[in-house]
Amino acid sequence: MLQANWDKSTWQSIKGKTPLIGLGIVLLSLFFPLFLSGVGLFLSLWVIVPAPTFWMLPLAVAAPEASPWLLGVNAIALILAILNLHEGGLDNFAVICSLIGLILSLLPLIHAIAHHYRVPQMMRSLSL
Repeated sequence: MLQANWDKSTWQSIKGKTPLIGLGIVLLSLFFPLFLSGVGLFLSLWVIVPAPTFWMLPLAVAAPEASPWLLGVNAIALILAILNLHEGGLDNFAVICSLIGLILSLLPLIHAIAHHYRVPQMMRSLSL
């Protein structure tokens, strides 16, 4: 069933190696985009979700600060998920998670740009 997603040259290069290495390559290529998009979405959710407990407060404070890094992680996860896109439901789920994480990690950057243009107008209105 997994062989339908791979071309013949890839399977020929894996064929001569130990089965554990071949299985590791298959699992890495199938589940790494899903894992990366899940982690990216989880970390990006803390941009908009308030911390429910005190020990999660550093995560909720650091997520907006690290949003450019989260943007990169979600973009890489999206590219890997699209490259690995087949008929399966998990691949579609990885693309959706990556897109949501990408949008959430863009929010602090959009707010920063909006405030950058709004602050001089506010300062001019306060001047005497």
